Amino acid sequence: KNNSSISVVSFWCKEIYLLERNGHRGQFQRKATIKLGRGSEASDTNTNSLTTGIRLHDPPQPIEGMPHFEEEWVRSEHELLRAKRKKNQKNRRRGGGGTRLGYRARKRMKLALAANGEDEKGRQRLLRHDTPEDIAKKRAERKARRE
Repeated sequence: KNNSSISVVSFWCKEIYLLERNGHRGQFQRKATIKLGRGSEASDTNTNSLTTGIRLHDPPQPIEGMPHFEEEWVRSEHELLRAKRKKNQKNRRRGGGGTRLGYRARKRMKLALAANGEDEKGRQRLLRHDTPEDIAKKRAERKARRE
């Protein structure tokens, strides 16, 4: 591979947040703050803190600058995407929906249909076995075509 297209990205990260949201329309809120690196001891006594640099927020804190509710156009776009995903899920199922039979159930069904002289789709099967005379005739026809 060509290594000239690889670029290195580096940045400082002092802390990360554990996010939570209630329902598919709710906004994300900080459930916990996890400090990284040296000196990550939690020193805030107002919140539930552990000595490992994890600060739990109870109740969860909203993220600054985020709206409390989705705007109407965002909600309508989201609903359209959900409907499209749901439609695509239906199209992936075999036979227009429902559950697919397992191996043993399919085998039992085939055996039952075969006992009744039907194929896998329930159509009557014509059971015809060639006689030795028919086989000899077919072989002779094939041999004549080859010559």
